[in-house]
Amino acid sequence: MEGLAGKRVLEAVEAMVAKYPQVVVSRNERGLTLTGSPGGFDIKVTDDGHEGTVWTGIWHDHLDDPEQAAHLVAWLLSPRARVTEKCRAGKVTFTSLHLMGNDGTWNLYSHVGRLTLAFGQKTTRVTSNSVIAPEDVPQTNRPDAP
Repeated sequence: MEGLAGKRVLEAVEAMVAKYPQVVVSRNERGLTLTGSPGGFDIKVTDDGHEGTVWTGIWHDHLDDPEQAAHLVAWLLSPRARVTEKCRAGKVTFTSLHLMGNDGTWNLYSHVGRLTLAFGQKTTRVTSNSVIAPEDVPQTNRPDAP
């Protein structure tokens, strides 16, 4: 079944967001775009054949488990996930995703960086979404157990 994992990831994410009428989703030939909260971030899910990739800015995670991908997207649409971007001269150079544990502490899920020759002022931007209420985030099969 090689090559179908990406398609299954998209189908699982679409099935999950269908439960939340407030989630705005658009589809194109490569995947899905889910609109985040004002001041938050959008989420892209792409079909890469052998896997699906969940994106927000430069941060991304490659997933071949459709249920795990759908749960991660639910977390990203809620205030129980936050994205921290480190910028140099306005260009994002490092992004980390933190998920809130049941005890209220933020736990690192993963981070992504890229090399850049940008010089200038360093800034940090922290964003989150509130499209899905925290109590509606699936608690089983969490993308990462913080």
